[in-house]
Amino acid sequence: MPFDISPAQYNILRILNGAKELPVSASYLKEQVIDKGSNITRLIDKMELKKWVTRCLCETNRRQMDIDITDSGKLVLNKVTKEVDELIKVLYSINEEEAKLVSEILTKIRT
Repeated sequence: MPFDISPAQYNILRILNGAKELPVSASYLKEQVIDKGSNITRLIDKMELKKWVTRCLCETNRRQMDIDITDSGKLVLNKVTKEVDELIKVLYSINEEEAKLVSEILTKIRT
């Protein structure tokens, strides 16, 4: 992967970037993620090491961690989103005949 980002990490960056009230809690992220089986704590640990998010103790609830997106996280999100948007454009430009051909080729590869 060119940006060393998983789909779950990309989803979390999108959620953080779109959150009206920042920072947010891990429980908020867990409610919002697409893959409900994601281990939010583990994902945040990895993203914090990459400097994409920050985590600190909540001032109003000492049992809660506040999570925020960093400038570096926003930069990665923007770059990945541009690539995803380009891929979507390409996929939507494929007609039905081409899509069937791709499907047949993929089926052949799998068998």
